[in-house]
Amino acid sequence: MAYSGKPSKVASWYKRSYLQCYLLGVPELFIGYHSNGILRSTEALFISDIPSKIVNQGQPWNPQVELDRGYAVLTTIRESCAEHLAQRSNTDGMSNDKVWHVKVRNKETKVQELTMQEARNLTSADDLEQRIGIVPTRVVEELRRIGQVTS
Repeated sequence: MAYSGKPSKVASWYKRSYLQCYLLGVPELFIGYHSNGILRSTEALFISDIPSKIVNQGQPWNPQVELDRGYAVLTTIRESCAEHLAQRSNTDGMSNDKVWHVKVRNKETKVQELTMQEARNLTSADDLEQRIGIVPTRVVEELRRIGQVTS
């Protein structure tokens, strides 16, 4: 990961990183600090140290609040997608692969299924790898093979 920005935004970046890494089970980040495209310094940071780094910057923070918010967002996404799929028939000749657009603003989460054209627009013209939305097809196929994703 790399972080580039004003020192006042570091705590916000730490909070986002904490939530993402905690949910993914990533125990440590290797952070590169850069400016003008030049790497200036690096830092190895254990995720468990992030709450104390934020508090040491003089900002009160309860990581459980972030985790609860993340859980609420993920629950909303799962419920919205399941509800939408339940309304559709799989016999309409459409692929079972769906691409969703998720907007999280303050305490509101909106989930919308993208059309095939909207999903195709997510990939760049010079990207030669086949994708389902932004996820490489090979990743989806491997997850299906090991039983982590169903059609």
